[in-house]
Amino acid sequence: MSKKVIKLAIDAMGGDFGLDTTIKGSIDAVKEYSDLELVLYGDEEKINEHLKKNNLKLNERISIVHSPKVVDMGEHEPIAEIKRNKDSSLVMAFNAVKKGEADGVVTSGPTQCVIIAGLMVIRRLPGMKRLALCPNMPTFNPKGTLLL
Repeated sequence: MSKKVIKLAIDAMGGDFGLDTTIKGSIDAVKEYSDLELVLYGDEEKINEHLKKNNLKLNERISIVHSPKVVDMGEHEPIAEIKRNKDSSLVMAFNAVKKGEADGVVTSGPTQCVIIAGLMVIRRLPGMKRLALCPNMPTFNPKGTLLL
């Protein structure tokens, strides 16, 4: 019996460090997990420039979907931002899950926008009353600990 491949939509442009962490982390992840496929959402030209500059190569389990806009970390109107910027890397990654094109989203984008995108785009599962965030907490264990 073969393993199910987990496909994740990655907001490559999100977070304080953007491409520096998401691309390297994505490449490391598919090297470590053979049942993982990643789709990077972000500015394709910037992603390719970053790969070339850092001598990194994508493999057959990582693809890119061009998403020209970015949701800024200091966004003060998350509802309007999610409605207005449907072609941002964050919103496009969440829409991939809604459409069944990915199993989950990974983003380091602004927390308030991540919560709103989860509620507005994906919606809650039946019976679910609250949204949960699951950050990776640094610990002495090299694998870290997830906090729900």
